[in-house]
Amino acid sequence: MLLGAVLVLATGASSDEDGERLRRLEDAARVLKETFHAPHEPCTEHDERGRPFAVCFDPWKGLEVGGGPALDTGGLTGTLLVDLRFRGERESRSKQESTWLTLHRVGAFSLRGVEGHVAVRTTLWNGYFRRHVPEGVLLVPTTPPLRLPFPLDVALSGEVLTYERRLAEGDDWALEPARLAFLLDPLRAASSRFHLGLGALAGYRMRSVSGVLVHDLTPLTAATLFADVESEDGLWVLRASAAAGWTFSPGAPSGAFRARGELDAARTLAALNDQPLSVFVHARAAWADAGARATSEVVVTAGVRLTLFSSR
Repeated sequence: MLLGAVLVLATGASSDEDGERLRRLEDAARVLKETFHAPHEPCTEHDERGRPFAVCFDPWKGLEVGGGPALDTGGLTGTLLVDLRFRGERESRSKQESTWLTLHRVGAFSLRGVEGHVAVRTTLWNGYFRRHVPEGVLLVPTTPPLRLPFPLDVALSGEVLTYERRLAEGDDWALEPARLAFLLDPLRAASSRFHLGLGALAGYRMRSVSGVLVHDLTPLTAATLFADVESEDGLWVLRASAAAGWTFSPGAPSGAFRARGELDAARTLAALNDQPLSVFVHARAAWADAGARATSEVVVTAGVRLTLFSSR
């Protein structure tokens, strides 16, 4: 403003010309300020009117709603998937220079057709907690104490209240109050965009089969895997989980081998008012571990997913 006033006085122009020149100088000053002094925001672009819009998204933030056709052992059907995801990151209070990286999934709900009937599966919460340290150390309490390199991050994963009901199975149902896994992550990524956990799983499940209540216990007798990989801009995401091992029930001391796994891949193609719209492929497989009757199945779903409140 001051520079513009000085130039106008120096040229002795009319008042109308003065105002026009002042406006042009103000616009030029604003452009220069935005160019050289505005903070760089790699996940935000601006349209021709200067309005910001998001170009990066967080796959672990927001309400996901998706669905599409599904193919299983019984034929072609449909699937609806809904869940709420968020992530966290904080410095550890017990150890300096270490960080807790967490992923949370709340209210996961799926609805699909099984043998011409509706099947419902819902999970109240599941999460993944990994403590990352720049240099892992294993302490052996000898005299003197021995410190050995430990090139793995320690992680925990948990799941609370998973309920499954298939109308094709009549009144049968399955309820898993909790499962907990102890994991080691060889990637040791400092970013929350990369996780690879391998470890052992403990869990307990109740199944009502033809009016008989069956208790399934997995006392750290199953191996488990959790993987999550995201592109830097959040447009690509790949998630995988699996568990396989022996489950024991009263009256069956030898145990039964059960396995299950899920794979989810998605690519964001567009954004509706900064809400990413993506195409996805979701596959789920089970060996003697599907539904209340512990059957085997393979389900593959391909569809479209909208994530609300996920822009960074």
